[in-house]
Amino acid sequence: MSSLFRRGRSTGVVGAPIDGVRRASNGLYVTSTGISDLDHAVGGGVPVGSIVLLQQDEPSAYYLTFLRCFLAEGVARGHCVVDASVGESPADSLPFVVTSGKKASKRVTVNDKFKIARRYGHLVDPRAGPSALAPAHNSLSFDLNLPMQEEIVDANRPLRIDVSSFPLDSDLIERIRSQLINRRCGPGGTLGRIVLHSVRPVTDTRAFLRFLHVVRALARSHFAVVVVSLPTYLMQSDHVERISAMFDTILDLHSFVGRRSPYGPSHDGLVQIRRLPTMNTWNVIRPESIEFLFKIRKSEVVVERVSMPVDSSSRAGDAPSAIAAPSACSGDLPVQLQF
Repeated sequence: MSSLFRRGRSTGVVGAPIDGVRRASNGLYVTSTGISDLDHAVGGGVPVGSIVLLQQDEPSAYYLTFLRCFLAEGVARGHCVVDASVGESPADSLPFVVTSGKKASKRVTVNDKFKIARRYGHLVDPRAGPSALAPAHNSLSFDLNLPMQEEIVDANRPLRIDVSSFPLDSDLIERIRSQLINRRCGPGGTLGRIVLHSVRPVTDTRAFLRFLHVVRALARSHFAVVVVSLPTYLMQSDHVERISAMFDTILDLHSFVGRRSPYGPSHDGLVQIRRLPTMNTWNVIRPESIEFLFKIRKSEVVVERVSMPVDSSSRAGDAPSAIAAPSACSGDLPVQLQF
């Protein structure tokens, strides 16, 4: 009987493990966004080979902080980092890498009363939510107050591309592709991290869709993750809908700058998960929530689940007068009779 599987030497698809890349519960390779809380929000990280749309917030530039953390994660891990942008580049101000364990995640706790075998220690509780899929060591910790260490930047300097110097999209794609090939992006090599920051004014939607088709094929074939940031608030709604169909993950930022926050003054904005990837798997990860609050502190970015704001119009003291006591049909007799 002949076998359907070819036996022989390995094809080299599975190589040495790449730092910062791990297997998720659904079998996909995932990597960190650079923000540990955001990894938990999206179900453990961003799948390798996916393309992410980061919709920019209108009155502020908080999206640049998200892009800086994404790039800093790749620089510190030794990944192939490419920053193609117009104007201000997120790679100019990468945050400081915290090497000590002071900012370790508090999600993973060990109960000394219940010990299990070491071989099962890496497994997650099947009753837990998607946030349990991301281990504490999946992402690094950064200090936004300080610049990244010079020795880390010199060891793995990101490639900065001025998009204005590439009038043709094909030339820009070829420049990024050559960098991925030179750095040997793929299993057994390294991971590609690409940021396309406002690369083109979306005046011709069909041309931009062709550009996104090539970018998505580039991410699929070269073991890379691409994050595209666009000012969608300046675009027409029908154009945004057509462009959004090209992305695997869509994150929408809403800043509270210049407006009253319904969740209190301690938060800076809202992150809405518009879409999560469903590529190459039947086990689609569903998040605990689709809305998360974020606050950018002096040293870190904190992403929290949205809790309903307290209605200040209703007070506890007014409750007894607003709710009438139940009465029986025969008058003032109690409702529940005791026999």
